[in-house]
Amino acid sequence: MEVLSVYYPDIDALLDRLAGDKSSRFPNLELIVTEDETVYFDARQEGDFRWASPVQAYLELMAGDKRDKETAEAVKSYIIENIRELTQK
Repeated sequence: MEVLSVYYPDIDALLDRLAGDKSSRFPNLELIVTEDETVYFDARQEGDFRWASPVQAYLELMAGDKRDKETAEAVKSYIIENIRELTQK
């Protein structure tokens, strides 16, 4: 089961907005409290939610197991394609 890690400066405010139950059994969400601006660098906005930078995702996946590294290669291709598109404009 995949676990989604979420950085947020105010966990109490976030918990008030989340549906679901807090439990240690089968967790699928990890909440990380931080006000460190570097974790939000180049975040991508989608609706009301910001996702990690593709570069950040790539670096974290490359530190993982074989399956993570395979996924990192797909993210790398995405990053390269975006760079190509930007340079062709």
